[in-house]
Amino acid sequence: MLELLAFSVFDWDPIWQIVFWANVPGTLLWTYIWIKFTPIVVRLIGQSPLLVAEPSEKLDGGEECEFRTRDGLLLRGTYLKSPQVERRGVIVFGHELNGDRWNATPYVRDLIAAGYDVLTFDFRNHGASESTPGLVLRPWVSPDALADMQAAVDYACERDDADPRGVGVLAISRAAGAAICVAATERRIRCLFLDGAYGTHSTQLLYFTRYVEIYIPFPRVLRIVPHLVYEVFLAVGRFWWRLRHGVHFVKVEQAARRVRVPTLMIHGQRDTMIPVAASQTLRRNVGGPAKLWVVPKAKHNGAVFTEPDEYRRRTLRFFELHLAPRRRARAAAAG
Repeated sequence: MLELLAFSVFDWDPIWQIVFWANVPGTLLWTYIWIKFTPIVVRLIGQSPLLVAEPSEKLDGGEECEFRTRDGLLLRGTYLKSPQVERRGVIVFGHELNGDRWNATPYVRDLIAAGYDVLTFDFRNHGASESTPGLVLRPWVSPDALADMQAAVDYACERDDADPRGVGVLAISRAAGAAICVAATERRIRCLFLDGAYGTHSTQLLYFTRYVEIYIPFPRVLRIVPHLVYEVFLAVGRFWWRLRHGVHFVKVEQAARRVRVPTLMIHGQRDTMIPVAASQTLRRNVGGPAKLWVVPKAKHNGAVFTEPDEYRRRTLRFFELHLAPRRRARAAAAG
């Protein structure tokens, strides 16, 4: 067969011979890259960056609570009431991967003192909440994370003492992505304060383009690879991962386009886990008013520790503007 092909090629017009022989090396190269790199893409999708949650102290005086997700799982949390006579609003806090409800402490202590109630809870397979058997935790937002965030919002909005105006959300890292997805359709969420948020597709793409040269010994060739090629690799990798493990990754960027509420995003300039570009891309996708504060010396979810005073000022200001009752309305009610 090969001999027949060779003889037939030599019988071709010279211009077609050039096209044929020019494409054979390219075809062989891309076949090699495809066979070599596709399994690596699948593996990278399943690997998790080493995200270590900062230990936080427990806040006293909270009300222990529990509620079920729409798929029947029992989640546990703590409802922290403000000591102020006038409540300014209710905030749902979402913790990071491998953390628990008390990741909330440095973020919400000042909010509680300023008049906000806070619901903080453990996602499934975290803390005191029930676990889904066989669930392997990944940094990418998946349907179970959305179900948990939705259940927390449902609980906060259906309590006897619920604020009829709705809730604000303060979420970090993976929970921030889940909050975006829930806010895309949940009209009871009035604003989003997100630290270390990132999209699924854009962040995976950043990882693959960053690490491809480690695995493929053709760095100069790969630098001129069209962007579409990486998109194809990523699509195939996600397909095989879903086929093998039954895990569906939610497209946070698509959900962000349907978010209309005020959104403030925060990201550390020195974040080595999630590049700043991931938050920048996600902010551009948000359909409503969105701002991004990049903190020069902060690492992943570290701005609250490196810039505590400015973080406190921005947090209080954001919820004062977008969650607390308007001063004029409060004055009229008091009169």
